[in-house]
Amino acid sequence: MNRTNGEHKENLRLRARRRQLSLTQEELAERVGVHEYSIRRWEAGTDQPQPLNLRKLCQVLGASQVELGFCEEAPGPDGIAEALEIARLADSSDVGPELIESTQLAVERLRRQYSNTSSRVLGEEIRPRLRVVSQLLQGRMRLSQHRDLLQAGGWLALLLATVSWDLKQRQNAFAYRDLAWQFSRQTGDQELEAWAQETPAWFALIEKRYQETVELSRSAQEIAPKSFATVAGLLQEGRAWARLGATSQSVSALSKAHGVLERMPVPARLDDHYTVDPAKWEFYAGTCYALLGQSREAERHARAVIAESSDPGGENYWPARVAISHIDLGLALAQRGQFDEAGHEAGQAFSSPVCHRSTMQRAGELDQMLARRSEVPQVRDFHERYLQAAQAGTP
Repeated sequence: MNRTNGEHKENLRLRARRRQLSLTQEELAERVGVHEYSIRRWEAGTDQPQPLNLRKLCQVLGASQVELGFCEEAPGPDGIAEALEIARLADSSDVGPELIESTQLAVERLRRQYSNTSSRVLGEEIRPRLRVVSQLLQGRMRLSQHRDLLQAGGWLALLLATVSWDLKQRQNAFAYRDLAWQFSRQTGDQELEAWAQETPAWFALIEKRYQETVELSRSAQEIAPKSFATVAGLLQEGRAWARLGATSQSVSALSKAHGVLERMPVPARLDDHYTVDPAKWEFYAGTCYALLGQSREAERHARAVIAESSDPGGENYWPARVAISHIDLGLALAQRGQFDEAGHEAGQAFSSPVCHRSTMQRAGELDQMLARRSEVPQVRDFHERYLQAAQAGTP
């Protein structure tokens, strides 16, 4: 807490997060809907925000109460044990009709929040919902309700696997992914099963196991060949081939993904993490072309994503996607020797309210590439912002 034995202690976490997002106290106050004086008192540790203001503050800054210094960090639950317990209940349950509909609605909402919410905050919302599923699986219900509940739990588990991975909780991530896969097999939900294969493909990509990424991605494509998971699998495959320097295979995967996507209906919710729309295809294409050194194509796609997904009031607002696209754009410009523009554009990534683990990984790669150009002011600024963000940690 910020108060100890009646003494005031400065809230350095809140101040650091505000500065990380390049916000003045006045700008933050305007977004939260309070007077600038309140922000000054909160940062000085002389006052605490009311619950509604605290909730709004966390939303604006994309961070949890713990990350903003308003409460002590509590030990988190054991993700592996929790996943195993829920799996055990799923095997033995034959009951539970209550709250199924509200759980399904919560799943839809949480799937959409991944696009604009910090991983820690989102994880804090998913866990209680997954515990509700655990409790409901112990009640009486019809067979169809049991299946609906398992599906909802499967999507929650898969999303929690992704969030856990963002937070570098590797064992928990795989445990929740395995739980989602088990639920998909029990319910016969091929779309969920396919996404449960695509997710570890992404894990493998982050860990530089590129051949394994290709294999897992193709497995996802085989499970549900006419789903959004197939498009996502092809896009992950394209990124893996780009990492391996296999231009023809990467471009071929992008082309196949585009072809499948053209035959798919427009997603009802463009900000749903488990759908793919043209802007998401552009995002993956920009990354692939940047990794392949095709800077003109990379720049074109990256700028398209930034234009499409930067508006907080827009239908397709994806700050995390925009952040990586700024890194891709910086890489493309650096490949053409435009180091001042590269540093400027890439630095915009750290203005995003959401920077996932993959954003920081890509930023680190670009930082190493630009290290020999430290005489350029924009490059130095990018390096300093990268170090500040890395020190603050992935939200």
